[in-house]
Amino acid sequence: MQDFFVTLEQYSWLTRITVATDLLNIPQRYDSSLVSRLSSCLEALELGSFNFSPLVINNITKHLIEDLPLQGVNLLYVIKKLAITNSKILYYVAVSLVFVGIEAITGASKSRYRLHTVDEFLKYLEVLNIEHLHSERHNLQIIYQLLKLLSLYENMVLVRHFGKQHADLESEHKCYANFFRVSDQQRMAFQLWLEKSSSLVRLSGNDRDVDYLILADLIEVDMLPLLDDVNPTEDLL
Repeated sequence: MQDFFVTLEQYSWLTRITVATDLLNIPQRYDSSLVSRLSSCLEALELGSFNFSPLVINNITKHLIEDLPLQGVNLLYVIKKLAITNSKILYYVAVSLVFVGIEAITGASKSRYRLHTVDEFLKYLEVLNIEHLHSERHNLQIIYQLLKLLSLYENMVLVRHFGKQHADLESEHKCYANFFRVSDQQRMAFQLWLEKSSSLVRLSGNDRDVDYLILADLIEVDMLPLLDDVNPTEDLL
């Protein structure tokens, strides 16, 4: 198996087959042996320098989006699955898929399927300002989808890499180090956006509205506490 999948197209094909099989298996609510075997084979493939090739990220992400029904909960599910594999390239693909989802919600012009810096991530939040969220207040599914995407990025990048030294990032991510550099100022900017969004959710709903309570809990229970855990200021107190 390792000797057979030696080209980019072959690796991309195996990735699509693995993801598609996993999606088909979701209704059964258990991991089939086929999905497990495919996932193990995919993770075992040694790509060497191709782990850090923008072309590989672009190719795999593009084919996943164009060939599979990756919208809504399917997209969230696939991002989470790819992010926890033991494969660097699949982790990078998972991060790139987050931005595919954000661009679909914001209506932003689609960028080439790729990694983004934290500064680029924060620029999307400028588009997703309070006024934008207020205009979508009657479409809570869109807001929930957005918050879940932001939560995934928070876990995969902001929390995971906050405070790491440049040398450590270069050792782990080579030429991609800049995409995972997270400053305290950037962390605070994201935290401020979450706090403002939480206030908007509270003002728009009420304590008896289950949908609004779900959104509020996602921000206040799942997302904000993670940023407090990596707050360097608190560590000094």
